[in-house]
Amino acid sequence: MADVARAKAAASERQTIEAQIPAHLFFTSGLPTVRPTPDEARLLASVRRRVAQTVGIEVDHTSATDVMRRYDELLAQRQGAPSAADADANTPAAVSVPAQASFAF
Repeated sequence: MADVARAKAAASERQTIEAQIPAHLFFTSGLPTVRPTPDEARLLASVRRRVAQTVGIEVDHTSATDVMRRYDELLAQRQGAPSAADADANTPAAVSVPAQASFAF
């Protein structure tokens, strides 16, 4: 029963942390619609780190630079442009549409 209580507390804390994300940065159809400003990227990185610590998971994109790079990749996918990985001649061409979980908080 203690596990359930811990999970509920972590879920509540996660919601509190994620509530700091401005609505215009939410994803639509699994992709972002805008690029975050440097300050917003710092906030998103902070949210990702704190949520990961709260729920006990490891996540990528935990610095502002990483967040902005990831948003650039996802925005390029939204616009149909090749990502940096797709442009690499050694990388097989593949179209991958990320689900919300691929950048989920």
